[in-house]
Formats: sequence, structure tokens, C-alpha cells
Amino acid sequence: MKIFRIDNTHVALFRWLDPWNCLERIEVPGYFAVGAALEEDGEDTPAGLMCCFETPNRIIIEWICTDPGHRYERIGEELIIKAYEIAAHLGKEQVGVLMDHSEDREAFNRDAKDYFMERLFEEEVKMPGLWKLKLSNIRKLPWLSDTGTIQTQPLGGVSPKSFRNFINTPKTQLDGTMICKFDISGLDMKALDENLSRVILEDDEICGLFAVIATDNSLVPVALYSESEQETKALLGSSAQEALSSFDPDTPVTLVSDDKRTGELLEVIAPGKSVPEDLLLADVSDYLALLEN
Repeated sequence: MKIFRIDNTHVALFRWLDPWNCLERIEVPGYFAVGAALEEDGEDTPAGLMCCFETPNRIIIEWICTDPGHRYERIGEELIIKAYEIAAHLGKEQVGVLMDHSEDREAFNRDAKDYFMERLFEEEVKMPGLWKLKLSNIRKLPWLSDTGTIQTQPLGGVSPKSFRNFINTPKTQLDGTMICKFDISGLDMKALDENLSRVILEDDEICGLFAVIATDNSLVPVALYSESEQETKALLGSSAQEALSSFDPDTPVTLVSDDKRTGELLEVIAPGKSVPEDLLLADVSDYLALLEN
């Protein structure tokens, strides 16, 4: 069995194991996928998939599955071990499994929960930030008509040098419900949608940013920095207006985060629209201790 990190050249092979289109987000900073392949007739055949994202202290498994024809062959076990290894290598304290309680995931949750709890995932906590909307829902949100007079521009009109200067300048976490929520370090300008991603400029330099990646089937906000609530509304509002004019109204907008402040922001932007979810958590130290024994 081969266990390896998936890149764009592998996506087509593993897509049948990905009913939620998680693989479309492997270009998102901190998001990655791991595949398992078995050799059949001299060729590697996809047999398992695990999609994960990083937070400051955790690796979180958003989706994991195996080929039904190869159940009970330890494929899932090997993928989970890989998640522990990646977390240990990156200095993370925990590995989590996302239990998304949207209607289409309940069957997966029922089958998976006992399985994970038998594999060191013994702690269960609430996840503060999962937001799933369609663009047609965003049109109805009240703050969209209250974006004020602050001017924003598409990221495509900004020089790469200005973008790098902004990214590399240390940012202070500000107080306030709608301010400075997502980490902006490590962003790749080329991966961002140049029209949906919006900036606020001061003397031709970026002082506010809302960054979005557009995949084939969804829009994924990946970073936000602003210095006032009104700036936040201006950035999000101008991005939403552009999206509504350019994309199908059924296009989903998805953001997942285990950050409490992000959850607070999402609740302000779209009250009552968050998806209830839990995290099953395992300590990496427990896994390393198990290896030693």
C-alpha cells in the first residue's frame, strides 16, 4: 500500500472517493489531502482518501473514506496514522475529526464516530466555525446593503510587490466582533480569485484584504484583515456583489475554522446559518506514547 500527499495530478483519480468536492480546496493555504493506493495488475489503484486542514494547534480531518471493495484492509487505519505523523512533524498538539451535522453527513457521522473513538479520539468539543451558504442566500443578508462609503478594489489591480509587503508586515489582532479574523500569512496571490478578492488601499498600499479562492464548484474565503467593522462590511460586501454578478446563484460558499473569533464573525455575517458540528480530538502525545510502547 502506498500513502502519499495528493497534488493536482492525482485529483481526477481520487474524485470518485470525494462526494463533497473537498479536493477542490487543495490549493487553499493549510488544506491538503492524502491518498492510499493499492497495486493491482501492475498499476496503483486509488483505495482511500483523507482531506484535512491545519489550524494553529491541530490537524483536522474533514473527510476520510475507503473503497468499499477494500474494507477491513487497514486502509483507514493507515490514513489516520499518516494524519498523526503529519501533525507531529508540524508540531501540532492534536488531530481532530470533523463531525458535520448537515443533513447529508449524518449517516457518515453515525458510522464513523465509534470507529474514531476506538482510535484515541476520546474528547468531543463543539466546533465554532462552519459556514455553508449558497450565493442566493447571501443576497438576502441585511448587512449587504450597509457597506458604507469605503472604496474597495479587486486584488487583480494590485501589484505583487504591494501584496507581498502587506502579507509580510506583522499584523496586530484587534478587538471587535468583525475585525481581523483569518490568518493572512502564507497566502499565494496567484491562487486567489483576482476579482472576488478585494483590497482597501491607502497611498497605493494595501491596508485591508478579503481573500477568496474560487474552485470549480465553490467559493472559499481564506483570509480577512480589516481595521474597522465598516471596512469588513465594505470588503465582504463588494466581494459578494461581484460573486452574485459572476457566478451561479447555487454556488456554495464554505468556510471551516476551529477559531472561536471566526465563529463569532460568521454568526454576525449570517445569523443562524452556521452548521452545527463537533470535533473528535486525539492528542498527538498519546499517539507517540503508544508508538514507544
